[in-house]
Amino acid sequence: MAVLSLEAVWKRYGEHTVLRGVSLVVEKGEVLCIIGPSGSGKSTLLRCTACLEPFSGGIARLDGEILGYRLHGIKLYPLSSRALAAQRTEIGMVFQHFNLFANLSVLDNITLAPMLIRKLSRQQAEQKARQLLERVGLADKEKSFPAQLSGGQQQRVAIARALAMEPKVMLFDEPTSALDPELVDEVLVVIKDLAQEGMTMVVVTHEMAFAADVADHLIFMDDGVIVEEGKPISLLSNPSNERTRAFLRRFLQQNKAVFEEQAARSSFQALSPRESEKTRLGGQLEKATTSEDRSSKNKARRPVGEGYNQDDGSFTLGGHVQIIQTATEPKIQW
Repeated sequence: MAVLSLEAVWKRYGEHTVLRGVSLVVEKGEVLCIIGPSGSGKSTLLRCTACLEPFSGGIARLDGEILGYRLHGIKLYPLSSRALAAQRTEIGMVFQHFNLFANLSVLDNITLAPMLIRKLSRQQAEQKARQLLERVGLADKEKSFPAQLSGGQQQRVAIARALAMEPKVMLFDEPTSALDPELVDEVLVVIKDLAQEGMTMVVVTHEMAFAADVADHLIFMDDGVIVEEGKPISLLSNPSNERTRAFLRRFLQQNKAVFEEQAARSSFQALSPRESEKTRLGGQLEKATTSEDRSSKNKARRPVGEGYNQDDGSFTLGGHVQIIQTATEPKIQW
């Protein structure tokens, strides 16, 4: 079952087009990793998915509900600020630079949103916050302030804060890019643990080995489009697109021996550790389908430009549904 889906999504800033008809599907419990050069649209894709910025065209859905807009007849109109804020609570976002409140303790950073938005009592919010701090290995830091923590610790607090809202999907925007090299692993371990627990996640990352280990599906983006996608080991070890090969050349050279060894194993053994464990326990080999099979099942992942009107920024889905880029809504009798 698809938790998150994007259909022919575009994003423009004036004359500059950042996303060009991006489509993808994230199923429940899936970890999707996105790699690509700086400026390829990865972070913009996450920000628009989290309803922090509007798309210029296309449709995003969370559990089947359209994000950012409401449907009236054949047209989509922007949601009110209140309705948009409600949708944001279902999506957890972890940024590159933590974005913690410097004047609040670690505990208060985590409890603030659940108390204000979920209407939890202080006792309930603090109990949950302490459970999350223990989960990310910071049970002894609840009284500390962000300035007293290392970068890795701050990012783990940010993860706990996002989890406190019990989101349906977690978005990670290069969560280790602002960290010193020796602090990267402590954050990646927390994300791996979330993957083991079945959290649905979309992770933008430059950590190729991490993507190979954790991801169920891998996407390579460049210039606002999905250039190539597939199973992580397959894409990283044998990319079919020349642009992907150029981007991964150094990584492939450094890991050639590892991939040759994995290629010699059976398809069952070539699964990531998390997938292998799932297969052993459940006896299900669904995750072991080839990248070609997966892509054929999810044709919506392909870059789609059809239906986008370059002149007025509107988008027509199958010739029927149009996004209206205006704050003015018609008078409707519900």
